[in-house]
Amino acid sequence: CGQTVLPLTDNLTLAKRKVDSLTGSGQTYMPSGLIWGWRTLNPQAPYKEAAKGSKSSIRALVLMTDGQNTVYQKDEYHKTTSNAARLLETNTRTLALCDGIKRDGITVYTVAYNLPGGAASAKTTLKSCASDGSKFYDAKNASQLEKAFKDIGSDFKQIRISH
Repeated sequence: CGQTVLPLTDNLTLAKRKVDSLTGSGQTYMPSGLIWGWRTLNPQAPYKEAAKGSKSSIRALVLMTDGQNTVYQKDEYHKTTSNAARLLETNTRTLALCDGIKRDGITVYTVAYNLPGGAASAKTTLKSCASDGSKFYDAKNASQLEKAFKDIGSDFKQIRISH
């Protein structure tokens, strides 16, 4: 099992601590991240923190991966595969989730981080998943990754001028 999900919070220290505790290893199954991210942005159970936001709140999801989908779902289990048909099935499931998230009014940003040479299907999936072409980032190193997240963060800033 992976780590527990941190519900939406305005506690920056807690959020940073959670991010610092994350480690990547093993296989990739993008649908899991999308499902849990979508759940945290939905005001209904199991996470109700999103209900505290105002109607003008920005709802955004960032999907970042350092690999392409390498597992598929079989019943309640996830199985590792290199079978092209199974990987296509997982990529199709990924894109269906992205479409549902976008229909729900959530802006989707995607970040490919240091993908290996043979991960072309991951880039294609991430580009299609993003809300539009400007919301896909291809970071090949740590400085490009940092810039991608700064750019994403700047999208959230709202400048208001009044007289």
